[in-house]
Amino acid sequence: MDLQLESGPSGHQVRECTADGVRVDNRLLTRSFLLTADRIEDDIALDAVQALDDEAESSRIVERLLARQPELVLLGTGSRLMFPPPRFQAA
Repeated sequence: MDLQLESGPSGHQVRECTADGVRVDNRLLTRSFLLTADRIEDDIALDAVQALDDEAESSRIVERLLARQPELVLLGTGSRLMFPPPRFQAA
């Protein structure tokens, strides 16, 4: 998949990813968030990918993700590569 830089007045731009967080536009996000072209939802309440092992928690997050019908979902896990449970990946 090719990713292209899109410069323009609409949408958000991820400016940097560091150990401290992700800078979207001029805002440093240090917790889990959902990012779409028109909004930033930073009230996800997901502190670690291990929380997705809980079926209710995983279902809540999947519902929220899929409600926006995303073309692509990127799951950042911090400085250490981790994989979510298979049922989350299958959704």
